[in-house]
Amino acid sequence: ELGSYSHNVAHELRTPLTVIRQNLELLQIKPTEKLIHSTDEEITWMEQIIETLLFLAKPKAQWLKSEIIELPHFLREILEPYKKDIHYIEPKKTLKKSLHKELLKRVIDNLVQNALKYKKDWLVEVRFTNDTLSIKNSIERNFTEKELSEVTKAFYQADTSRSSSGYWLWLALVKKIVELEWWKMTIRTIKQEFIVDITFSL
Repeated sequence: ELGSYSHNVAHELRTPLTVIRQNLELLQIKPTEKLIHSTDEEITWMEQIIETLLFLAKPKAQWLKSEIIELPHFLREILEPYKKDIHYIEPKKTLKKSLHKELLKRVIDNLVQNALKYKKDWLVEVRFTNDTLSIKNSIERNFTEKELSEVTKAFYQADTSRSSSGYWLWLALVKKIVELEWWKMTIRTIKQEFIVDITFSL
C-alpha cells in the first residue's frame, strides 16, 4: 500500500511539473498571457496537493478548539464565491453548533470544488437541513457498492480511463476531518447523482 501511495503521489506531482516545464520552454520563444495563466494554475494545483497531503498526516492534537458558529450565516459566507455555479437551499431556522471554522471551510470548499469540476451537466446543489449538509452533482453513471466503499481512499479511481484521481484525494481529506470532528459522512449515487451528506454531531 505504501508503494502504491508513493507512486500515486509522484504521478500527481509529475503531471503539473511537466506542464510547467513545457510552458517555460514556450515562454522563452513567445511569452503569452495564456501560458502564464496556465503555469500559475499548475503551481496552484501542486500547492493544493502538497497542502492536502500534509494535512492528512497531521495528528488531531495540532488543531485548535471548536467555537460556537451560526451555521446558516457561516455557510452563506463560504459559498459566496460559488453562488453563480451552485443552487444553495438555506435552512428555514437559525442553527448554532460548536465547530472548528477552518475544518468546516475545508470540507465545504473541497466538496463544492470537486462537485463543480466533475459534474456532468446541471448546477451543483447544496442543501442544509437540520443537522445535515448535502452536496450533489450529476455524474455519468451510478457507482457500485464496492466503489462507494473505497472512494474516500486517497488516489482511488473509480474510472481508470479518466484522469480523476484528484477527486478522491479531496474525499480522503474530507473523511479525515469528519473523523476528527466526530461527524458522520455518507456517500451515495442515485439516478446518476453523486451525493455527499455530512451530519454534524450535537
